[in-house]
Amino acid sequence: MPTTVLLRTPGGSDLYDRVNEEMGVENDLPDGLIHHYAAAAGDEMIIFDVWESREAFERFQNERLRPAIAKVLGDQMPSPEDAPRPTVAELHNEFPK
Repeated sequence: MPTTVLLRTPGGSDLYDRVNEEMGVENDLPDGLIHHYAAAAGDEMIIFDVWESREAFERFQNERLRPAIAKVLGDQMPSPEDAPRPTVAELHNEFPK
């Protein structure tokens, strides 16, 4: 079932770009990613993805995203309790198709 992920994260576009560069996503798209959108809103990024499944997103998050964030942030990495939490939900509708 297609799954949506919405995440609001601090750090602005600079941090977003550094993490994406660390992951190399532009040349190696994550398996299971259908769509990715990101918008800068001041010092915050609003990220919206559509994934083939929750499992595909969780695999990406655990194997690529979290390690890249840890490398970029180093000792400034927030604790799991303080880290932004994505809202994950099954896709209900989309158009146009």
